[in-house]
Amino acid sequence: METTQSPDIVRPYLNRTHTSRSMAQWLFDRMLRRFRRGSLQVEYPDGRILRYGDGLSRAAVMRIFDQAFFPKVVAGGAVAFGDAYVEGYWDSSDLSSVLRVFALNQGDVGLAKRGLSMVHRFANRMHHMRRRNSLSGSRDNIEAHYDLSNDFYSLFLDRSMTYSSGYFDGESGLCLEAAQLQKIERLLDLAGVGPGDWVLEIGSGWGALAIAAARRGAQVKTITLSKEQRDYAMRAVAQAGLSDLVEVALEDYREQDGHYDAVISCEMIEAVGKEYLPSYFETIQRCLRPGGRAVLQAITIPDERYAAYCRSCDWIQKRIFPGGHLPSPSAIKRFVRDTDDLELQASHSFGRDYAETLRRWARRFDEHASEIDALGFDERFRRMWSYYLSYCEAGFDSDMIDVRHVRLEKRH
Repeated sequence: METTQSPDIVRPYLNRTHTSRSMAQWLFDRMLRRFRRGSLQVEYPDGRILRYGDGLSRAAVMRIFDQAFFPKVVAGGAVAFGDAYVEGYWDSSDLSSVLRVFALNQGDVGLAKRGLSMVHRFANRMHHMRRRNSLSGSRDNIEAHYDLSNDFYSLFLDRSMTYSSGYFDGESGLCLEAAQLQKIERLLDLAGVGPGDWVLEIGSGWGALAIAAARRGAQVKTITLSKEQRDYAMRAVAQAGLSDLVEVALEDYREQDGHYDAVISCEMIEAVGKEYLPSYFETIQRCLRPGGRAVLQAITIPDERYAAYCRSCDWIQKRIFPGGHLPSPSAIKRFVRDTDDLELQASHSFGRDYAETLRRWARRFDEHASEIDALGFDERFRRMWSYYLSYCEAGFDSDMIDVRHVRLEKRH
């Protein structure tokens, strides 16, 4: 027998839903009214258009399509804000500009930036902690991101297949491939790599740095936990005629020994995890000969935000880089100081170059949307990656994160 609910029963539920969404929208509006930097225009589902911020620059435009956006984001904070974009609750024709305004005002939005729900925050933190970078966990975490397919990465990276910040050094007209090769040569120069040197690279990528080091006459061992990267790098090394100078190994950094003149690690420290940073620097110390140099390219988070960052789980950690952790400059100094023989000799930041790198990746990513679909990835995946690239671009542009070259030397 078919049954129906009485309107008198349904109406209070609908009223409560409407009231909770209206309250959430009010809270969201109150949060945005605290913005003091940049300009943001929000087009609400009911047709209203409101502006927030200082009004001194062209407004970034955000369009919200669904009233369900408000309780989701007010409860879940920044992680839910990213998820809401992926799920189509809101959109923008210039996503990075919207995220830049939010990044610039992060210190002004108080509790709302994390969300009001302690349950959400606790669940996100537990999710992150379950993806610790143990020997087995590291392999799983690396495979989750880097083994999506080499064909996928080739659609938006440059021809060198370099997946880290380029180094433009003020040359805005430089093409991305040239900026990447300039970065690689700078890392090798900082490490003093030359003919006959033995080099350990922690984090192979797709082999570009190992090939460049071998072309200088160095003997290189490069390690990765990604099978896709290992296979690609081995082919690239063979095609370059350098197989006698380069070993590509599917190994964890903690398993390394030997004595090298130089250790180079380009944007691998972010995959180590906070609790394993001591073992990372101990490995570098163990593998360097006395007088040897280590050079890192590291994404960092400002010292003043580091303690809060360590207690939380952000959208990138939850959706893109499982087990990821950005150290602060002071944390790097502390872990280096805690080793017996390593000495930090120089550090140079170039965060705006990463913002430019990400802009170019995002442009190429959008241009190749149909090819990405043809590889079997759906619209949700594309929106997630578009958000990731724009999120990071905004972070570097607003100094919420930075990238730096760090040079170390082993004293004895």
